[in-house]
Amino acid sequence: MKAGTIKQILLLTDGCSNSGEDPVAMATLAAEQGITVNVIGIVGREAENPRGLTEIDHIALSGGGISQIVYKTQLSHTVQ
Repeated sequence: MKAGTIKQILLLTDGCSNSGEDPVAMATLAAEQGITVNVIGIVGREAENPRGLTEIDHIALSGGGISQIVYKTQLSHTVQ
C-alpha cells in the first residue's frame, strides 16, 4: 500500500452554531483546499432540533464528506 496523507476534519457538533463564521461556508472553503469535512452530529434523547440536523447535513455535503447522527449516550462507542 502506498503511503499517503489524509486531509480530513472530523467535526463533532449539535448543528446549532451560535457564533463565529458560517460552518457551511467554512466546510466549502476546506473542500476547496482538498480537505474533507466529516461530521458527527450529537443529539440528546429529547426531540432532535430540525435546524441542527439540517446544518449537520449541509456542513458534511459542503465539505465533501458524510454525516452520522448519534445520541450523547452513544458517543463513546462512536469514536472508538
